[in-house]
Amino acid sequence: MKNPINAIVVHLEVLRQKLQQVDPDTKRHMDVIGNEIQRLDRVVETLVDFTRPVELRPIETDIRRLLEDVTLLASPEAERHGVNIVREPSADELPSALTLT
Repeated sequence: MKNPINAIVVHLEVLRQKLQQVDPDTKRHMDVIGNEIQRLDRVVETLVDFTRPVELRPIETDIRRLLEDVTLLASPEAERHGVNIVREPSADELPSALTLT
């Protein structure tokens, strides 16, 4: 995907150089083409990033803190649906968990 995109960019630049004295309408169309090529390039980069393997690094996480964060994030959506989240923290110490970063 990247090679055709790069070829289009090169040919668009050649066209711009050859058509230095173009009317504003033609220039606008060339600018739109250039902007859309850049947008397409970003989409391709995003897709390529998804295909690269990611090194997972497990870290120790406080489960209480994790539960507090999840509750904080989920509460507004839960309330919108008539669900009330009640937290009853345990007096016992909770073990840590491994999470991936």
